[in-house]
Amino acid sequence: NGESTTFVLNQGKRIIPSTSITLNRTEVEMTHDEEVVLTATVLPAETTYPEVTWTSSDESVATVENGRIIAHGAGQVTITASNGSISGTISVSVTGE
Repeated sequence: NGESTTFVLNQGKRIIPSTSITLNRTEVEMTHDEEVVLTATVLPAETTYPEVTWTSSDESVATVENGRIIAHGAGQVTITASNGSISGTISVSVTGE
């Protein structure tokens, strides 16, 4: 129905849940030891908890910390930015050693 849900804590503070997360890129091509920084946008902007958790599907190919991807070895990897039950992903191709 397009309406967002809010919850009220004991202290009367509204909780505004996150509804979506997007990344500033959809795919990245990298070479060994190259670094790329991603930005994740959590909406709505006034969400109560805007924190993002970053993970790599294969840390031997690339690691990620706070959106900074470092390529380690040739291959394909998926980088995921999560906020609660929502997430955004990016495909990363690493070439060379």
